[in-house]
Amino acid sequence: MNSADPLAALRDIHVPDPPGFWPPAPGWIVAACIVTAAGVAAAVIAARWWRAGRVRREALASLRLLRARHRAGGPESEIAMELSTLIRRVALARRPREEVAGLTGERWIAWLESTLPGIGDSARIALLQAPYARGRRFDAARALAACEYWIRRA
Repeated sequence: MNSADPLAALRDIHVPDPPGFWPPAPGWIVAACIVTAAGVAAAVIAARWWRAGRVRREALASLRLLRARHRAGGPESEIAMELSTLIRRVALARRPREEVAGLTGERWIAWLESTLPGIGDSARIALLQAPYARGRRFDAARALAACEYWIRRA
């Protein structure tokens, strides 16, 4: 080595290795936790919403079958009986059993109207009188529409 040039004895700058992929910085860990928690919460909410809508979807499918039987000229008393049963099943699925199970007659219709006003006279006749009076006439199309409205909105 040349003692006249002291800089010649120095070594070049030593660059450190680039940082590795793992472990990530604390900010990325926090961000990943937040995104994971939000995803799990969204999945739980979506599952509850889907399960809650199952009763409505099944009831509307049954209502479509009743409507098809009505259009095919099925007996109105049977349609009224099945419509009454369907509405009762939906009410029992959506509300506490103690609140709904014991209701009959005018109390039943009053409860239906309290959950969703304006169920209509056709539905009232269909749910109260038509299932039990074979000769009783009612507007089945309006009753089916009113019950569909109740199932969708109540």
